[in-house]
Amino acid sequence: MKLSQRVTFCGAVCALAVLILLASYFPYATYALAALAGIVLIPAALELGTRYGLLCYVVTALLAALITPDPEAKVLYVLFFGYYPCLQLRLNLMFNRVLSLVIKELVFNAAVLGGYWFLFNVIGLPADAFTIGDVYLPIVFWIAANAVFVVYDIALCRVTAMYRVRLHPLVRKYFK
Repeated sequence: MKLSQRVTFCGAVCALAVLILLASYFPYATYALAALAGIVLIPAALELGTRYGLLCYVVTALLAALITPDPEAKVLYVLFFGYYPCLQLRLNLMFNRVLSLVIKELVFNAAVLGGYWFLFNVIGLPADAFTIGDVYLPIVFWIAANAVFVVYDIALCRVTAMYRVRLHPLVRKYFK
């Protein structure tokens, strides 16, 4: 693929991801839109390599930080959903599936901890803002988030496989 075609393809992928993140103006789909914006980067990573996929992530993250309205969607995209599809492509190539799963869980939990650190130390939310009665909600959220992450990881694998079977041949033909 020629350089001009690569740049055009990456530009279209980045534009679509930013457009999806702009839809976070509607507050009910914050998590879903951040995840969908990351999934949009899969074609760039599969067609051009993970380096281009990560480059699209950086460009999209910078644009999202500047122009998207929802700060939560920005943080979710930057801390996890933006780069994870590219990382998952690499981790799924590992021969040791158990080590791959452990690394995925460690990356996800580091992103969750980074998000809480950002909320408490940068934004300045008090820790008691997350307490209802005697229940400290970040722990409940962390347990639920790990369960949802496993489902997200499986779904992302299936979306990637579907892209390879259905869309990859069409894209290859177009950019031949």
